[in-house]
Amino acid sequence: MKNAAPLLLLLALSACAGLSGTGRPRPPADAQTGPVKPLEVQFMKASAVHLSFTKASFDFQMKIRNPNMRSAQIQSAEYVLKIGEEEPIQGKIDKPLEIPADGSGRLPILLNAPLSLFSGEERAEWTFEAVLTAQTKPFPPVEMRMSRHGRMPIPQPPKIYLSKILIHGGSEKGRFQIKIENPNKFLIQAKALQISPKLHGEEWTSSRTTADLEIFSGQPGTIEMPFTIDYADLSPELSDALFKRAEVEYTLRGVLSVETPLPLMPNPQFPFETSGTAPVVPPSSGSSQ
Repeated sequence: MKNAAPLLLLLALSACAGLSGTGRPRPPADAQTGPVKPLEVQFMKASAVHLSFTKASFDFQMKIRNPNMRSAQIQSAEYVLKIGEEEPIQGKIDKPLEIPADGSGRLPILLNAPLSLFSGEERAEWTFEAVLTAQTKPFPPVEMRMSRHGRMPIPQPPKIYLSKILIHGGSEKGRFQIKIENPNKFLIQAKALQISPKLHGEEWTSSRTTADLEIFSGQPGTIEMPFTIDYADLSPELSDALFKRAEVEYTLRGVLSVETPLPLMPNPQFPFETSGTAPVVPPSSGSSQ
């Protein structure tokens, strides 16, 4: 029995050594052991990317970095775009965006803003504000706020009208003389014009012409578009007005294609509709029919 005591002591010590690691398992190497770090948001792009005479397109691209060893989720994004003093454009994205642990994701927001309310303004300031709701489970959601500011040019639509109807009394051929005024501080080049006229409320044959007309700031340019008259198809009132060189009521619908020096609007198309009265006059001397 004397020899059994050291053996029992050895077994007891061995049992204690075996139980020492079973109270709390060691965490995995990639587990979150410290406090949750906030997500990092960076604007990759925040600017107007395209202009026309009627709207501006904006591209906002946000990169979201998750420095934690747990995945995170952008649950929603509310945004507001303000241009000048006009009514802001508001929206919300509810589709969740998963951000992997120790990874990143991108959140794109593309917007179109009408420019029809900025008559007479050369430039406008814009402000983009966003509130992102993010969550790293099991912790509660948090809000992240950000904003960007910028300026952009405001192109003014050309003014288009029918200034004259060039025709000899009784002739079957004529030309529409169409004036285009450029209210901008930059040059525009008229490349093509398509029109669908009405004279005294009667539909006229649509026509299209190409051009290479430079229209300087504050100056008008002129494009003449030929047509043929079939008096038998016209009302007596319109036929008489053309034959006797009177004034004619018109409505002019069409599309003007131009080029500009603005990088954001190299080849815009401008749909238009205008109306008024135009005189029927003979062509000036030296003009050909």
